[in-house]
Formats: sequence, C-alpha cells, structure tokens
Amino acid sequence: MGTTQDLSARPSGRPVLTAVAGTFALAVAGIAAVAVVSVWPGGGPGDADGSQITAAGDERVPSWTGTDWVTYADHVAVVNVAGETDLAPSAEEREIGEGLIGRTVRVEITEPLWSREHAPALPDEVEFTAVGWFFEGERRRAFAVESSPRLELGHSYIIALARFSDGWGPLGTGGVLPYDEGVIGNGESEGRVLTPAEALEQGQAIGLEEDLLGHDAGELAGYLAEAVPDPRAEPYGHLPADVRFERTTGTIG
Repeated sequence: MGTTQDLSARPSGRPVLTAVAGTFALAVAGIAAVAVVSVWPGGGPGDADGSQITAAGDERVPSWTGTDWVTYADHVAVVNVAGETDLAPSAEEREIGEGLIGRTVRVEITEPLWSREHAPALPDEVEFTAVGWFFEGERRRAFAVESSPRLELGHSYIIALARFSDGWGPLGTGGVLPYDEGVIGNGESEGRVLTPAEALEQGQAIGLEEDLLGHDAGELAGYLAEAVPDPRAEPYGHLPADVRFERTTGTIG
C-alpha cells in the first residue's frame, strides 16, 4: 500500500493518471473489498487538490440486474442523503500515515417502489457505512467505487436496500442509481454530477441503470414487478441477503 503505479495504458478510454496501488478490506455495506485502479482530476467535495481515487469493488452479493435486485434486495426506494459522518481510520493506518476514511451515511426514504415478499419492514431512515476518503498525511482525496455513486449530501438516489447479517445497506455497487430531478442516471456518480447522456458516453450507466437510463421511478417499479427472482433462493427468503446468496449459490454447506 502506498506505491504509485502508472495506469496510463488502461484500455477503458477514460482519462487515467496514476493510482495508489493496493487492495483494501472495507467495512462498507454491500462491498467486501476494493482494489484501487486510478486517480482522477476534478474529484468530489473536500478534496485538497481536486483529485479523486477510484476503486473496483468486490461485492458481497450480485447487484447489476433486475434478477439480482428482486432476488437479494428487500426493498427498492427513492432516498435523499440526509447526513454523513466520517469514520476514524484504523490504528495501523494512522501509524503509517495513509489509508481509508469511511463514512456513515444516513438516507431518508422518500418513496418506496418495490418490496420483496416477507421482507423485514422498511424503516423511515437507514444508516450504513460508505466509502469516503483516502488520506496521506494531512492530504485527503475523495474515494469512489467504479460506476457507482458515492452517496453525497444534496442528491437523490434509487437504492436497492438489503438487510445483511450486519445491518441494512445498498445491495452492492450496482444497487444505487443517481436520481436527481426524478430521472434515472441524472446526478452524482463516482463523485461527479452527470446527465444521462454524459453517464452513457462516459461508461457510467451499466446494468440496470443503462436499461432504464432517462426513465423515472415508476418505470423502474414496473420493470421490477416483471423481473423473475432466482428460484434457488426461494427457500432462503427469511435469511439476510449475504447468507441467502451463499445458500443459493452453494458456497457454504
């Protein structure tokens, strides 16, 4: 952790500078770990130098398709980010002078769109951990997961919410859609505010977001009503999403 790697030849076609190399275990809802891939100019709020670090996420459960959502999410809702609090880095990170600063994010449920049968009740507010910042000494840069919103104050989103073994959170990196002004794909993603056209052009709209880009929450609700869950998951509907996935896919006994 802390070495610099040249990623200028990365084949995505997007402007890449350098990356702080490393894989980090995260206590973030829906994500097990991230691998840093790039540093971008023009990052999110609070940056000392306007740059942002982007990482690829290792999801706890799949989250990119309608089948993923109706199999492993408990509820889908429109939310507003109502509050955030920075979390302290680990003692080891403080000692070496670099690492991750996570956030606790609080979202208000403004419009429920879909609920799984027998799902636990949806609260009025949900609080969970999210990515925040990468720090080196006194300098910190916004930290984001590829093709996924950071969840920032002042923005609206559609979230596929799941109850995991350790509490509520977004289903995964594909379980959060920008939704400013009532338009899917419009708003904050990776710390940048994009229109649906910009999201498509820059490769930000993938999976379910690409399918419904430019549409509204009502059309998403209709889409989910027709989506078919994985039938293997039916016996495990009473279990938290992460355990349900493990049982459904046979990754545990």
